[in-house]
Amino acid sequence: LGLLNPNQLLVVSVVGTYDGTEESLVSDFERVVSMARETGAEVVEMNLSCPNTAHGEGSIYSDPQLAGRIAQRVRRVHPQLSLLVKVGYLQGESLLSLLKAVAPWVDGVVGINSYQSRVRRPNGTPALGPDRELSGVCGWAIRPLGLSFVREAAEFIRDYGMPCILLGCGGITQPAHFDQYLQAGAAMALTCVGAMFHPALAAEWKLSRVNQNG
Repeated sequence: LGLLNPNQLLVVSVVGTYDGTEESLVSDFERVVSMARETGAEVVEMNLSCPNTAHGEGSIYSDPQLAGRIAQRVRRVHPQLSLLVKVGYLQGESLLSLLKAVAPWVDGVVGINSYQSRVRRPNGTPALGPDRELSGVCGWAIRPLGLSFVREAAEFIRDYGMPCILLGCGGITQPAHFDQYLQAGAAMALTCVGAMFHPALAAEWKLSRVNQNG
């Protein structure tokens, strides 16, 4: 936090660990959010969709009841904290059910995280070894899914008057991709893989906006 500029904001992302019961998972989310808050973080993101975890932590977003239970518990412990949830790709009623479950308890919904899929070499063998056929796919390949998610989620949030904002991500690897997400209905657009390979990506987008506005 001491290295941030006055106009910068640090968002700390956390994930709970599944230890055999839903209650242990809910309690661990409460614990890790509290740990992040103790560092001075002003915004904490609860990752409900990490596809590379060993147990059920990566698919929480597909269970609206559990996702809502986690969000409600953490909100009651931290009523003043700016709280986000990161989710994976959903459509239709599944997406609406998730948004209804978490929206009352969080300030924002972030989507999408990596898209889990079978990743194979050209010869058909698992790219990450025989014990890991499934993996999270990131980068440019998932941008169409991310944009589709944002368009539908933005519509639901607007039509149902949900008290949260939408943050869009997934496949932003060029400055123009930020605008695609903002035009699709996201209040903010985020990049991860794009910034890993091109650290100045967001700065280039911001400079392009300054140049457009004169």
